[in-house]
Amino acid sequence: MRNATLAVLLLAFVTVAVPVAEAGTVDRIENARSIEVLDKLRAKAEPRIRKGDEDYRLLSALARAYARFGRADTGVALLERHEAKFKPGQVYALRTLRIDLLADAGRMDEAIRVATTQLGEASSKKDVFHCHQRLGRLYERKEDWQQGLEHYSADLPPFHCATCEDALTTLRNLGIIRCRFQLGQVEQALDALFTMMVAVDEKGRAPTHTGRLFCEYSARSERLAEAKTRIAKLGEKSREELGILAAIAEAFAQEDPAALVDLVDAPRDNRLRSEWTAMLLFELGDPAIELMEKRVAAGSVPAYELCRYSDSDRLLAALEKRLEAEEDAYARSRLTWALERLRGTTR
Repeated sequence: MRNATLAVLLLAFVTVAVPVAEAGTVDRIENARSIEVLDKLRAKAEPRIRKGDEDYRLLSALARAYARFGRADTGVALLERHEAKFKPGQVYALRTLRIDLLADAGRMDEAIRVATTQLGEASSKKDVFHCHQRLGRLYERKEDWQQGLEHYSADLPPFHCATCEDALTTLRNLGIIRCRFQLGQVEQALDALFTMMVAVDEKGRAPTHTGRLFCEYSARSERLAEAKTRIAKLGEKSREELGILAAIAEAFAQEDPAALVDLVDAPRDNRLRSEWTAMLLFELGDPAIELMEKRVAAGSVPAYELCRYSDSDRLLAALEKRLEAEEDAYARSRLTWALERLRGTTR
């Protein structure tokens, strides 16, 4: 009797302990700070991927982690080997992740083929809508604006959650606006953005996401003066945030990389603004690269962070050289993180 009781207890311990151990592995994967650490974790974890919720989380975490280090192809290969083992809903989610990673790897036509197949297999109005939005993003990244517009314009499904409906309506409308702008429908795009900004402002919030796009498109279309006049009509919180965004857009329009970098807050405090600024910065080409080489050499942590969004071999070399001299622990960790990202994107 005692042995039987012990066997039951041991079985219960194994049943509970295995998922806990796997959850710990997921945490370590998500917090891995180097590709070498991630490779070791994968070598230990991949052979035990079978099926079930914990293995699903493990596979998702591994694929995303490789993409984070610029190794999206490795993430795609992992998903292709294992995604069919799971339940239908999990297979759908893993296939969606594979589509995203294929796009990140530059395999856009393959991503579109998988997404088109997924659309054909969708059984609910909600899934059909999400598939159209996904294809809209893929065609947008391919710079096929007309196809992107057609997919983004798919009808919204019925929702039982007002918050979800608002969020998805916003994403859909922004996709339509981006494609319209690229198709030369500038006035319509800016008017639609400002209408969305007013709606957010009236709720007492600053329209940061729509504001970035509004300021950027105003700069690209030489309409910043008009944009500032419109911004002045909004509430105080919106004017404060949009004033910074307009200044960043103006520095971009003036092709002034130093002004752009100086306008960035500490990236860890405002990641999305920094990412947007970096995108504009590196669009300026060699002058931006030269400036960042100097800032990296001088030990600027914001410069390390901004370099993450580049694919420049020159900045990779500058960061590697700076790593030899950097002594501050926090700065060294941010530099290492940027290095890992660039090593993936410049392979």
